[in-house]
Amino acid sequence: MGYLVTVTFDLHEPATNLSKQDRIDLYGNAYAEVYEELEKKAIFGTARADNGGAASLPESTATGKFPEELTKGVANEVYWDVKKIFEAIAQKHAIQYTIFVTFGTRWVWGRTGAKDVTGSSSGIPRA
Repeated sequence: MGYLVTVTFDLHEPATNLSKQDRIDLYGNAYAEVYEELEKKAIFGTARADNGGAASLPESTATGKFPEELTKGVANEVYWDVKKIFEAIAQKHAIQYTIFVTFGTRWVWGRTGAKDVTGSSSGIPRA
């Protein structure tokens, strides 16, 4: 089945008072950079099933699957890689962040909602 990593995150406003448009620009750029950097580590904003199905994830969430043979020791490495991504982006944009990273080898996911890349809104769990 392999190994699943899920990253959930928040980017927090800097201490300065920014205009609404400056906040939109700041966060738009920062979020885009986060997803771009996570994708380089094979962690995406779309959940992909073994059967070829895919579903978009809620904002500020990304997930990736790794081969089972990489399970040992990869959790720590992935966590530190993700942390470094957020540290660099936070420093560049003078913002703060919170990350929550989970890892597992026995998992199933389900997805329902208005936005679904498969064209389906069923909540059927997928592996």
